[in-house]
Amino acid sequence: MAQRGITEAIEGGDDKLAEIARALVTTIRKELSVDWLSREPVRAKLRTVIRRLLARYDYPPEEERAAIRQMETFANEWSPQATT
Repeated sequence: MAQRGITEAIEGGDDKLAEIARALVTTIRKELSVDWLSREPVRAKLRTVIRRLLARYDYPPEEERAAIRQMETFANEWSPQATT
C-alpha cells in the first residue's frame, strides 16, 4: 500500500498510511474466522469491513480495490487455518 502516489494522495502522508495499516491489521485479525476462505459471505463481510475502514481514513477510492486484494492476501496468511 505504501506507494508514493498513495502517500501523496492521503493527507498526512506516511504517518497516516502507517495508522491505516495498523488499523487494518487489528481489524482483520479480529474479524478473521477459520472458514473465511471457504465461504463467500464471510469473505464479503471482510471486504466490507476493509472498505469501511478505508473510507473512515479518506483512502482514495481508486486505490481501494488494490488495498482490499492485498488485505485478502494477508488474511489468507493470518487465517487460523493457515497456522494449523
